[in-house]
Amino acid sequence: MPMRVIDIIKQTLCMVLLCGSLMASGGGGGTTMEPVPAPKPAPALSPAPTEPPATVTAAGIVINSSTLHAAISQLQSSSDLQKVNVDGVEFGIVASPLTTGFSNAKAMEPGAGDLKLIILPTSVDQMPTNGSALYDGKAEVVVTDGIASHHVTMLVTTTVRFGPAGGVDVKATTVAPGGIVIGAAGAALYDPFGSEAIQFTGLGLTGSVFSERSGSRASVTGFSGRGELLDANADLSAAGSIAGSSASELAGAASARGADGAEVLFVFTGKK
Repeated sequence: MPMRVIDIIKQTLCMVLLCGSLMASGGGGGTTMEPVPAPKPAPALSPAPTEPPATVTAAGIVINSSTLHAAISQLQSSSDLQKVNVDGVEFGIVASPLTTGFSNAKAMEPGAGDLKLIILPTSVDQMPTNGSALYDGKAEVVVTDGIASHHVTMLVTTTVRFGPAGGVDVKATTVAPGGIVIGAAGAALYDPFGSEAIQFTGLGLTGSVFSERSGSRASVTGFSGRGELLDANADLSAAGSIAGSSASELAGAASARGADGAEVLFVFTGKK
């Protein structure tokens, strides 16, 4: 039976569709188009290496409030005295009336325990070899007389004698306003009598470091109008250092305890 024209057209259309399908799927020897890979992102630029902060060996002034022992320890600090490393822990620097205006002495934040001050000591070759100098500053003071405990700020003058027979004398005679006294009745503002005086005399000076030695003495008088609180054999401890390249500042800590329990804790600074 002869094929009709319409049947021929159908077969031809099917062949065209079949060939097109084979070419699209890679059959029939057709060529396939490989997918174009997406471009790889450019690697991020590494930040330029930064210089580690400059550090210096500084001195920490410590006074232990339980044993009343004063000492100096070496610490690592930023060169601008804004951070200090204590046994691998970094502490900041805080504002303090003791160090306002000072370049080589700063106060450490309370989290550093008994450490009070940090300084850049004067090197031995920068220390004066003769003469003397006066350093004026302030002290944070706690005086306990067996009746009450006085927490005050005092004005201080420290005399430093340089050279082989050098020594240090510390004297505070003016109580600044704003102190408190804590007694049996609680805490109250301390009204100075005007006769208050604290002295640490005859401290030894070796290089830029000063401390107690044989013959050093401590004296505390006038608090709450009382006389001398310390006997001649009071247990005295002191430690401090001259600071700065021109020996222009100093900082220290001192303490003393009498036989009857009277005691003084004294942290101080000074500048020429």
